[in-house]
Amino acid sequence: MHIDSMTRHLHIWKTSNYGLTWSSIAAGLDSEIYLKVVREDTKKQGLLYLGTERGVMVSHDDGASWQSLRLNMPTVAIADLVVAGDDLVVGSLGRAAFVLDDLTPIREMSDAIADADAHLFKPLDAIRWTYASGPEGGRSGATDNPPKGVTFTYHLAEEPEEDISLVILNAAGNVVRTLSSEAEEPYLAADHPDARPDQKNEADLSKNRGMNRASWDLTHQGATRVPGSTNDAGNMNVGPQVAPGSYRVRLTVNGEDYEQALTVLPDPRSDASMENILAQVAFLLEVRNRITTIADDAVRIRETREQLEVHQVRLGDEPRASRLLEMGRDASEALREVELAIYSPDAQVNYDILAGRHGGAKLYSRYGWLYKTALGHTGPPTQGMTEVNAKLTVLHDESIAELERILSEEIARINSLASELGVDYIVN
Repeated sequence: MHIDSMTRHLHIWKTSNYGLTWSSIAAGLDSEIYLKVVREDTKKQGLLYLGTERGVMVSHDDGASWQSLRLNMPTVAIADLVVAGDDLVVGSLGRAAFVLDDLTPIREMSDAIADADAHLFKPLDAIRWTYASGPEGGRSGATDNPPKGVTFTYHLAEEPEEDISLVILNAAGNVVRTLSSEAEEPYLAADHPDARPDQKNEADLSKNRGMNRASWDLTHQGATRVPGSTNDAGNMNVGPQVAPGSYRVRLTVNGEDYEQALTVLPDPRSDASMENILAQVAFLLEVRNRITTIADDAVRIRETREQLEVHQVRLGDEPRASRLLEMGRDASEALREVELAIYSPDAQVNYDILAGRHGGAKLYSRYGWLYKTALGHTGPPTQGMTEVNAKLTVLHDESIAELERILSEEIARINSLASELGVDYIVN
């Protein structure tokens, strides 16, 4: 192919016989815009990229027609284009370089996909990179790197009214992570003293008409957090990296599922064995599940104690309920003891725990520090981690057993007496 833009008229020519004859493919292009460079896709014949004085164009039919591919680029003259593997690298005149990551959607797009209600494009293989900490200092003149992990591209014919979801499943079919178009509540309220000023409440997925992109950082679902409570180890809603292997991605739109396979590859710079990686992931998931159990039990305790307190007020003037109310007070105190063992309900900020106030670090915090420390470790759990986990597990199992005893015995007796008196009481 050849471009000649020295004259007033556009000239972009194509040859199919090694230069013996040439034909123009400039039809439909704006004659007021100079053309700079044209490149053919390295994997799909007939897919052309055109650099112009005002951005990038693309042709899916070997130059018979052209559409804009400027996307979020500024209106700038294009000096050169290079198809590098699965990416398009764009060099501009005076506005730096740009990279369009993952050309798969452009290569695969068709009328059938455009007409379908939804379509999930096959994601590129992902690499389980080990990342260093972020650089210090300002970011003047810098731009964003591609998102960590893997990027998913999906096309929606129309914006759906209902929320959409994207679920990652492992080879056994178990859910590893769920992304949603419904934004999660932030970790802490904006006015909380420990809230980060830059914390955002953004959805994982967009559901705009046309092309959409989302990313997954190759981590499992994080631990559940105790609502409204602080943990001096930080935000527990982060998960360990998944192990290399085969996964499936399921996009759900308007009740319909669209699936693609995904391969996660090991970090090529690492000599960690699969055995060690699996040991690390298994340990982290065990600790994560303990933290989630603590958070779930904290909610159960709160809800049960709130019900007991409501009935203390409601039945306070009822002579027949004196024994019932006494049993309720005893159960509430017992639940409070379990609550104080598993987390710090009275701590207002992280420093309350660090300073040893309200009993200092409880299981929620101690597991949190073990979890965050192990997340930064790229091998199997150390002896120290294993020993700490064993000690915490003994204490946690004792708390679980005591909570179940209270709910199955003391609350059960309260409900039995309440039933005899004809009073509704605790609902577990």
